[in-house]
Amino acid sequence: MAALTITDVTASGINAPSLASASAGGDTAKNDNNDIFLWVKNSDASAHTVTVTAQKPSPTVPGFGQVTKSDVIVQVPATSGEKLIGPFPTIAYNQTDGTIAITYDDVTGVTIAAVRLPRQTI
Repeated sequence: MAALTITDVTASGINAPSLASASAGGDTAKNDNNDIFLWVKNSDASAHTVTVTAQKPSPTVPGFGQVTKSDVIVQVPATSGEKLIGPFPTIAYNQTDGTIAITYDDVTGVTIAAVRLPRQTI
């Protein structure tokens, strides 16, 4: 798995994050504060599926017990299709190393970037 570089969104905006080719073995992205989104583009003639794997076993939330969270499975349309996916609550999607796990049904024509929203401060 390849670790995606995080692009921070600023108040003045970003034109577009630097997209990397999706890795056949999957990718990871650091997810510290429930603030990561994935920007996925597909230039292939076929639609492709992106999956962000839910943490297993399901987390236990005080006062609620065990919470079942499903994998996030998103189809990115063919030929110039784009999706912005996320955010991913850390308690449900983070692996033990603090990253989310991203896999693909096929990586042909698929590029991806991880973008982070800025923390709000006053």
